[in-house]
Amino acid sequence: MTSAMNGFPRPSDHTSRVYVLTGAASGIGRRTAELLAAEGAQLLLADISPGVEDVARGLGAISVLGDLTLSENCEKCADTAMQAYGRIDGAVVAAGVVNSRSIADTAEQDFRRVMDINLIAPFLMTKALIPHLRDREAGAAFVYIGSKDAFDVVPGLVAYSISKAALVQLSKTVAIEEGKHGIRANIIHPDVVIEGSGLWTPELRRNRAEKHGVGSDQLADHYRARNALGISLTTDDMAYAASFLLSARARAISGTVLTVDGGYGPAFPR
Repeated sequence: MTSAMNGFPRPSDHTSRVYVLTGAASGIGRRTAELLAAEGAQLLLADISPGVEDVARGLGAISVLGDLTLSENCEKCADTAMQAYGRIDGAVVAAGVVNSRSIADTAEQDFRRVMDINLIAPFLMTKALIPHLRDREAGAAFVYIGSKDAFDVVPGLVAYSISKAALVQLSKTVAIEEGKHGIRANIIHPDVVIEGSGLWTPELRRNRAEKHGVGSDQLADHYRARNALGISLTTDDMAYAASFLLSARARAISGTVLTVDGGYGPAFPR
């Protein structure tokens, strides 16, 4: 993947590369799939939502529909990708869920559900894919979609923020343990992305609007105003970051947290 003119890796060239993407039916996962497909990648898209099948058809990709908190479905993703493409070069682990409750108000089953989806499922997918990613000629990479809430303690998001904090450690552990096999691992920390997201249910909108003391129709303005650049974050922003971290241009980047939040000071890595 180099330019014949100067020897540098071409930007965003994923031609012939094969990636597994979770949470690909909507939001960041879907937009990242669309970008990687446009950049020449071959994809396996996974989600519990049937919408993933339509997304895959539209991109000429293959899909696995199922609950990724079950190890057999993660193994199915790996096996299906290998059968279809003969190789796997990386993954974007984007599936997630939010539970907007305080510690006192979070039921045990709800806490376990968030941890299952946001942490156990990424662990199981990582474990299923590692044997196929080791010693890829051009290197392999995991990109996890975390959250600025892993660093910014937010009242009322206990299960979510804990799960995303643990996901940071998963990413770093993969970087350390699997680096000798040529596998990189990094995590992206967005701030709120409302556009195109499947997470933003009416209940979550009401909850966050009440927490911030604004109307539901003012949430986007609130989140835009709190970052240094004063911008609304989009799924495109996250897709561009994921594409870069998967690319040859990021060959020396592993074990890092990439904040894509417009400059939100309370969540800077430190």
